Amino acid sequence: MNRKHLMLVTLIFFFGFTIKLQAQESKFGIKGGANFSVLNADDADKNMWILGFNGGVTGELMVNENLGFQSEIVYTVKGGKTTYNEDFLGLNITDGETKLMLSYIEFPIHLSLYLGDAFRVYAGPYVGFLMKSKVETDTEVLGFMNVNDEEEIDNDYFNNMDYGLSGGVEFLLDPVFLGAKYSVGLQQVANPDEATNEIIGNAKNNTFQIYLGIYLN
Repeated sequence: MNRKHLMLVTLIFFFGFTIKLQAQESKFGIKGGANFSVLNADDADKNMWILGFNGGVTGELMVNENLGFQSEIVYTVKGGKTTYNEDFLGLNITDGETKLMLSYIEFPIHLSLYLGDAFRVYAGPYVGFLMKSKVETDTEVLGFMNVNDEEEIDNDYFNNMDYGLSGGVEFLLDPVFLGAKYSVGLQQVANPDEATNEIIGNAKNNTFQIYLGIYLN
């Protein structure tokens, strides 16, 4: 099953979940916030965090007053940053950083547990589909030549699907909610058959999110 077919199946599942939400005790809202992401590579010299964003729709189907199932469709920007400083015979050759930004449409499913009326914890799996990949480079060469470049990269250099586990906490001030979530990717970001595999190796997405939202019903 290719990426388009898998994404279609996922969308059908989530639309079915949305219809189910309308038939039972449920919540539906919108949310958005900031991402702090890093590409966690075992063999990297230095993994550094970058700032991105997230935004989308969220819904929750209540099983009872304390337990519910939450689903989301979220656009989220992940990635990471690498810094480098290369010397040769005591001369600084290059000094700079490269930032990789990967944009996904993400579908998490969470089991949520309410600990009172204003606080809940949740956890579960997610699957994401790569929409866009971009690299930004800011480098100084030989101490006087600056290279600043930003360009999109062919998505084929990366795995088109990401998946992993996520969990978080949420404060409820009906109808407003404020939350924080951490996601751990289990899929290697780089396509093992492309050159990116030699550059970032087995790096996986790790993301901390903070967000604000409002329920519409």
